Amino acid sequence: MVRVKGCVVDDFNWLVDLLKSTPEDKIPRILIFFRNIDKLSDAFAYVTVKSGKIFGEVDSNIAMFHLNTLAYRKKLILADLGRKDGALKVIFCSSSLSMGMNLSNIEYVIHYGPPLTAEAFFQESGRAGREKDIRCYSILLTYSHMLSGCKPDEIMKKYSKSESGCLRNILLAKFQSSKPEGQPHCCMRCDSDIDCPVLTMIDNSFESSITESYSDDSVASVGSVESLLILCINM
Repeated sequence: MVRVKGCVVDDFNWLVDLLKSTPEDKIPRILIFFRNIDKLSDAFAYVTVKSGKIFGEVDSNIAMFHLNTLAYRKKLILADLGRKDGALKVIFCSSSLSMGMNLSNIEYVIHYGPPLTAEAFFQESGRAGREKDIRCYSILLTYSHMLSGCKPDEIMKKYSKSESGCLRNILLAKFQSSKPEGQPHCCMRCDSDIDCPVLTMIDNSFESSITESYSDDSVASVGSVESLLILCINM
């Protein structure tokens, strides 16, 4: 279990490092889902300023997509995301991007806070994994006071606060199901040697703030710690 800070600025320093240090053609395409427009906007503004790139400008590779995004800009973003060779690499988005979209080459879906239901979690995660030859991951990043604020259902609450056991099975319990026997790629619990470069970058970014505890008492705290859980999307 990885524990990190609970500040938008601190939580996305790894992404700034990724954008600044990685050749353009090596940057994975990442969707980051937010539960709060203010946090979405803050994270987008911070990463944009630090990396110096905005979609629609020269050499841009970052965009923001939510309910209030202008229609013409949504069309540009969706057209780009539909191309394997599109310019966009990182999209800060709300659940508006979670359904009915044909997106290409999404390697990571990061949930900044849990959605309300397991169904919504699968819907967001399903934006990735369309290409069979690319290993894709769904990463849930939670901060404790969000669990009390957004009030996810019992399955998502259990998933978010889980300390042990198969992550996929926790979600599938919602549907009275479990993962197939012998599944080769599952989650960070079942695959101890999981190859997830983004996790490595987050680990390095928060190395000095990792802790091993999680308490319900932290719900009321300011700047509370967060947890990071990884699920393999395509098997």
